[in-house]
Amino acid sequence: MAGIMDVLSHDVLEIIFEELRRCDSWAHYCEMRLLCKTSNDILEPQVFLKVTISFTEQNMDTVLDLLPRLASGTTPHARWARHLRVHKLVPLAEDGRSVWDHLKPGPNRERSLACQNEWLVPAVKSLPRIEEVEFSASSREPYHSVLSSLAELPQLRSLKVWFNHPFQPSSDVPLSQFSNLENIELHDVVLSMPILDGVKQLIANSPSLRKFAISKYRWSVNLSVPTPPFVEFDTVIDDLLRAATFTPTLKQLDIDVGGFHMDGSCIPFLNSLTHLNIRGLAHKGMSPSFWRGLKDSGIRLQGLAVRPMDTSFIDYLLSYDGLREITLDYTEYVPYGLDTDTVASRFFHSVAPHHRDTLQEISFGCGGRELWEAEGISPWIINESYLEPLMFCKSLEHLDLVYFYPSPNEKVHYPTVPLEVLFATISESLPRLQKLCLMHVRNFHKYKSGGHAYGVFYNKVSKAFTTHIRRSMYKCGKPLHFSLSAIGPSSVNSISTRYRITVESDGLEEGGDEEDVSDSDADSIIDEDSDGYMGNSIFE
Repeated sequence: MAGIMDVLSHDVLEIIFEELRRCDSWAHYCEMRLLCKTSNDILEPQVFLKVTISFTEQNMDTVLDLLPRLASGTTPHARWARHLRVHKLVPLAEDGRSVWDHLKPGPNRERSLACQNEWLVPAVKSLPRIEEVEFSASSREPYHSVLSSLAELPQLRSLKVWFNHPFQPSSDVPLSQFSNLENIELHDVVLSMPILDGVKQLIANSPSLRKFAISKYRWSVNLSVPTPPFVEFDTVIDDLLRAATFTPTLKQLDIDVGGFHMDGSCIPFLNSLTHLNIRGLAHKGMSPSFWRGLKDSGIRLQGLAVRPMDTSFIDYLLSYDGLREITLDYTEYVPYGLDTDTVASRFFHSVAPHHRDTLQEISFGCGGRELWEAEGISPWIINESYLEPLMFCKSLEHLDLVYFYPSPNEKVHYPTVPLEVLFATISESLPRLQKLCLMHVRNFHKYKSGGHAYGVFYNKVSKAFTTHIRRSMYKCGKPLHFSLSAIGPSSVNSISTRYRITVESDGLEEGGDEEDVSDSDADSIIDEDSDGYMGNSIFE
């Protein structure tokens, strides 16, 4: 008599097993492979799709057993593994031990180091079908031999490297050994000339590159090799551009490196670009010729996040149709002469309605400043004049709005929209909206230092804003078809945090009275668990 595994088709069984993976533990999912040959044929490619190599106290026995078996080339990983993650390796020398080391000195560390020295590179080379690699590189670990072995993988197409700091390479970083990559992501990079030369050659070796991302390490590092103060991005890509067979293939470019400068000479590299994310550049890092070049070349970006934003950026956005996603990224370091009021006004009144047929997401980023401080960010606060043109964007699915919720004793006020009016207008006008996030700002008094007491105060402000939101939802009188969240000050080191405002499907009660939280309350809050010391007063 035929069993169910013989009756059902492979397609149906794959659906059943996929549902099992979502509902059950990974360990049980893997064990299902042992049921019969049919289940093994279906599950084996998924079970052995990914390989992780790391040395920690928790997985000691696992990795010591795994590496020799991988190196033998006889495990199913050799047939099916497509994704490899390598991190938390054993430092080569015990002297100068770092607080970040995952193994303490002793027998376990010595066993792991011996296994790593003997089997790590052979294990990597035994995975010929790997297409994507994630590697956390530390200069205290065998980064050079690992990168060199990864570069030999014949089907590798995606390389993601995180440089763990302080990264002080004892020799060159062999990025130039890689070739034919389609996705390159380099994170926490220190822009020394050896690293830049490797990046330049890496790009030149990848004529079919579709995504390039690079981010800079944000803390000061004392390097034996000095870093250049300024890097023209076109010098990083000029070898690729000079190739006789060069054809633009790049779809996504992400740069978060303060030392880069970009101008119109970069445009040939970007002729196929659809998504651009450029942040952290110096205020002169983005030349107006860059935006003119995009405009003149007819490059129609679908996704865009840029800091800082200027009038050239706005002019480019008005030159074409088809923008789908945009992140408005505010920074406190506003270039001299930049009229942020004009930029904000032109975005809401011109750019948003210009792309109304395609625009699906408007989000808001923060360039390292407390997002809840209204000073400086005031041009972006939502008001009736800004809200009206947004309501023509019928395809919007995600919307972030900066909302001014003042202190009762606040002297400076900005035009805004009553929340109940905001909710009712959005509910009626944006039928596809799925997520609305309100970014709470007010004019907090300046202070010299904080402490837990100020965290308690910020938490009170967030709770008051939450109550205000819920009362406004009740006053709106209509159920909201979108999820609602808010961003405001946190009780943890005064860092902005996102918190969810629950929307019940069966309606809301009006709730209790809304508490007014004045800035002067900050001085009256004392942590009951502390000795009463609050740091310097915000009014000093």
